[in-house]
Amino acid sequence: MRRLCLYRSLFFACLFSTQLVCFADENTLATYFQPIFSYKTTSFDNITFHNPTGGLSVIRMNPVSKNFFSVAAMYSATIIGGVENNYPDLYHNIVLSLNGKMNRHSFLGTFVANTDKPVYGGLHTFNAFAGYTYDLINWPHFSMDLGAYLIFMDIGVNFPDGTPWLIWPLPNVTLRWDYEWIDVSVLPGIALTIADGKPVSFTISKKSNDFDMSLWYHYFRNKTSLAEIFGVGIGLKNTTSKVSAVSGNTYGINYYALYGGLRIFKLIELSGGWAFNGKENYGQINWDNLFEMYGYSDEMDYNAGIGNGFFFTISARFIF
Repeated sequence: MRRLCLYRSLFFACLFSTQLVCFADENTLATYFQPIFSYKTTSFDNITFHNPTGGLSVIRMNPVSKNFFSVAAMYSATIIGGVENNYPDLYHNIVLSLNGKMNRHSFLGTFVANTDKPVYGGLHTFNAFAGYTYDLINWPHFSMDLGAYLIFMDIGVNFPDGTPWLIWPLPNVTLRWDYEWIDVSVLPGIALTIADGKPVSFTISKKSNDFDMSLWYHYFRNKTSLAEIFGVGIGLKNTTSKVSAVSGNTYGINYYALYGGLRIFKLIELSGGWAFNGKENYGQINWDNLFEMYGYSDEMDYNAGIGNGFFFTISARFIF
């Protein structure tokens, strides 16, 4: 309990510090604050995941050039029950990030700690990366970004003297194609949207081993950030929830779900439905963590079926 209070204190201190970092000429820049709150639960016969999340981002944007700088802090807890082999039942996920864009140049820096004992549990309990991308092609219907990342991560690879190899370079290529009714984004993962900005739209995305396919009806909607009174949708997805213990053991569940969703002003979103064909895996930390964000990962060898259940998610964000 004391450690949980410590993480909460650290989290709220980071939220306060985000306001101190954002500074610029008031005559040319606008400041936006965006608190985010969400709660998700996934339940099967003997296994339940609870995931409350809270965070804040602060954005400084030039309304004329659209250049911006943002900092964000987010904390979520994953509480699980019914897991065997004495796995911990409480995990922390701390995310601190900064993001910026100036003309064709973009940069990103992120710190992530996601385990039952983040940071103080050892080098393998957190990672960080910094990256830069350049908008190489920016045509009316096609764009391509090139860049690279330096990732700080302990994945168990050591030098001959036993010192861990912590720095990993990783190239990045992002392709986007937008032509009238079709939008395509490739790397990380792949996403296809048909009729984006229209009253009825269809989206399918594939990332790592997961996919999501949905059909939405939108009332008063276009591509601007908040131009939607409400939206209702139905979908089918295959998704994975995964946690890592400080011991190096990992636990994950994978399931399919038929779901429905409701969005109100793009500020409040609810979704939920029937989860089926659930499977679980007990394993070790591996290269999944490094590659899954770029659309690749090793196949997980699920060793037990957990049947059917349900999931429910509610999230809210506000801009002021």
